[in-house]
Formats: sequence, C-alpha cells, structure tokens
Amino acid sequence: MLRCNDDHDVSSNKRVNEKERLEIKSKAETEYVEAWLDSSREQRQLEAERALADLRSQLEECRLRESNERLVHQQIVDFLKDSIEENERDAENWVKRRRTETKVYERDIRKLQDEIEQKRAALAQLQLEVSS
Repeated sequence: MLRCNDDHDVSSNKRVNEKERLEIKSKAETEYVEAWLDSSREQRQLEAERALADLRSQLEECRLRESNERLVHQQIVDFLKDSIEENERDAENWVKRRRTETKVYERDIRKLQDEIEQKRAALAQLQLEVSS
C-alpha cells in the first residue's frame, strides 16, 4: 500500500510543480505584457508630443506669416493713401496752373486783338489819307 501513497505523493508533487511552473510562466507573461503595454504607451506619448511640437511650430509660422501679411497690408494701404493724396494735390495744382495760364493767355489774346484793332484802324486811316 505504500506504493499507492508514493504514487499519490509523486503525482501530487508533479501537480504542485506544474502549478508553480504555470504560475511563474503566467507571472512572466503578465510582466511581459505590462512592459509591452508601458512601452507602447510611452511610444504613443512620444509620438503625440512630437506631433504637438510640430503643430505648435506650424502655428507659430502661421502667426508670423499673418503678422507679416498684416504689416505689408498696412504698408500698402499707407502707400496708396499717400499716393492718392499726392495725386489729388497734383490734380488741384494742375487745375490752378491751367486756370492761371488760361487767364494769362486770354489777357495776351485780348492785348493782341486790341493791337490788331489799333493797327487795322491805323491802316484804315492811312488808306484814307493815301486815297484822298
């Protein structure tokens, strides 16, 4: 009967050993999976941080470009305002100069017309004197 007991003890030891082996294996697998999950999370976090840094850089570039565009826009507006004001002043000056020149020319024309009339009268007088 001892043999039966010994077989039972051996069988029991085998089961205990198998159980311990399975527990160790399970623990190792759990540690591996947890380490893999931690590594995967860390990798995703690094990728997210890199993507965030890229987005921040792009945002800063957009802000800088927008600021430059606003500056250029304002400079163009200022230039156009100055140009329009200068053109308006030039137009006013041209109109004034034209009016002044027109008055001078009209005065000169009247003088010449008066001279012509005087010379015609003088010529008519001379013709009368010569014909008489």
